[in-house]
Amino acid sequence: MVVTLGNFSSKLLLDTTIGITRLRGRAYSWGTRILVPTLHPRRCCAVAATPWPGCVPTSCGHGWLRAANLSL
Repeated sequence: MVVTLGNFSSKLLLDTTIGITRLRGRAYSWGTRILVPTLHPRRCCAVAATPWPGCVPTSCGHGWLRAANLSL
């Protein structure tokens, strides 16, 4: 399993122009592996005052984490 962090790596490895907000939360076949695009951790922590819908506080208390179901 390969987990990409953020928009650039997700788009590069999947060879797509679709952004991370639409790619994340799903698993993609990538050769003989599974690739799972995620938001970059900095994105989750940078907006502590204004989280995205569905975000929950991180255990460190410094930001928010998007809780999404992973569909394989």
